[in-house]
Amino acid sequence: MLCGKKDENELMASKYLKLSAIAVALVALVAACAAKKPETVVVVEQLQDVLLWTADAKGELSTHWVRGNRFGGRLIGSRPGILLALPGGLLEIRSREIRLPTCDCAAWDEAEGEGACPAIEENAVASTLFATTLPDGAELEITEPSEAEGADGPLYGELESKASVVASMGPYLFVRIDTRTMACGAARDTWSARFEVFDLVAGRTIEILSAEEKAVVLGREQAAAFKLFEGDNLVDAKRPEDLELTMIAPVIVAGAGLGLRYQFSAGSSFAASDGAWGAYTRSVDVPAAALPAAVAPYAAIPPALNAFPCPGEELAIGGFAPVTATGIEAAALAILFSTSPEDADAEGSTHAVDP
Repeated sequence: MLCGKKDENELMASKYLKLSAIAVALVALVAACAAKKPETVVVVEQLQDVLLWTADAKGELSTHWVRGNRFGGRLIGSRPGILLALPGGLLEIRSREIRLPTCDCAAWDEAEGEGACPAIEENAVASTLFATTLPDGAELEITEPSEAEGADGPLYGELESKASVVASMGPYLFVRIDTRTMACGAARDTWSARFEVFDLVAGRTIEILSAEEKAVVLGREQAAAFKLFEGDNLVDAKRPEDLELTMIAPVIVAGAGLGLRYQFSAGSSFAASDGAWGAYTRSVDVPAAALPAAVAPYAAIPPALNAFPCPGEELAIGGFAPVTATGIEAAALAILFSTSPEDADAEGSTHAVDP
C-alpha cells in the first residue's frame, strides 16, 4: 500500500468530509420530496357549446344544448324539434302541411274515365320541410310536396306524403320523403321513397358524392351489398349492377367519429317488399369504406360530447354542431332554451387533474 504525505492526507480527508456533507444533504432532500404530497396540476381548457339533436323511440325530435370539454359536460337545456348551429347563424328545421287535390274516383267512374279526372281540392296532405333563420325569421324551403297532378288532372284518388330528416352532418341535412298513393280503380295502395341531401349554407339540394366517388362506391360497396343478398330468393338481382343506391346516412363509428352507411335496394314482388324503401323492393345497408370529401370535415365528435352521457335513454343521435353564436344570436339561443343570457355567455372552466 502506498501512503501519501501528511498534508496530502489532510487534504483528502477534508474533501471526503465535504462530499459526505453534500451526500447527506441530497439524501435528506430526496426523502423530503418522497414524503411530500404531489401538487395538483391545474389545467385550464375552454368550454365548448354544442347543439345535439336526438329522436326517441316514438320519433319525437329534441335538441339539447350541451356545454363542456374533454373532461366532462353538462346539459344547459332541451327543447322540441331540430335546432342547428351553423357559421351563418342558427337554423330551426320545421315542417308544414300542404293540402293537395285528389281525383274524385266516383265521378270519374260515372264519366267512364273520359276526360280529365274531376278534382277534389285540398283532399290530400303532404308535409314538407323548411328552415327558419333565427332570430330574423327568414325561411328557406328544403323539400317540395309530392307531385299530385298531371296534364289530365289529379293523379291519385288517395295521397299521403311525409318529409323527414334522417340525420345531419355539418351543414348537410339527409332528408327522406315517403309517399303512399292509391290510383282510381287500383286493387291496393302503393308507396315510394325519395332521398335528398340539402346544403343549408348553399340553400339547395346537392349530390354528396362526386362522380369519381360514386363510381368507386358503385364498384366497391355495391359489390358488398350484392353479397349480403346472397341466398335471398325474394330479390330480383343477378349481378351487383342490378342494385340501386337509394339512400346515404351518417352513423356513429365507435372511437372514430362519424361514418356513412349506403342503402342498396333490389327489385322484388309487392308481397316480398321489406318496407325499408319503396314497394317492390328489398334493401340492405353497407358501411362506407371511406368518407366523401364533402362530409369529411364534419366527422369528428366535438370534445364537449366525448365525456357527456346521452341526455336520455333510448335516444338516437341525429346530429350535432358546435355553437359559435355571439351577441344577438347568443341571446336568441338563450331565449329558445329558456336560460339566462349570462349563462350563455360563460367563457371558460378550470379543472384540477392529479398526475
